Amino acid sequence: MAESQIHLIDAITKKQFSAAPQGCVKLSSATTNWREIFVETHSIPPM
Repeated sequence: MAESQIHLIDAITKKQFSAAPQGCVKLSSATTNWREIFVETHSIPPM
């Protein structure tokens, strides 16, 4: 899975953005069709 299915909302601009950068999601529950809950494992390199 390339993109995070968990989205955060910027408090000032109200725009959504992914919880993890593209390509960093290792595992996600999004494909299990769980309702209301997403669980992901990320591999985010140090900045």
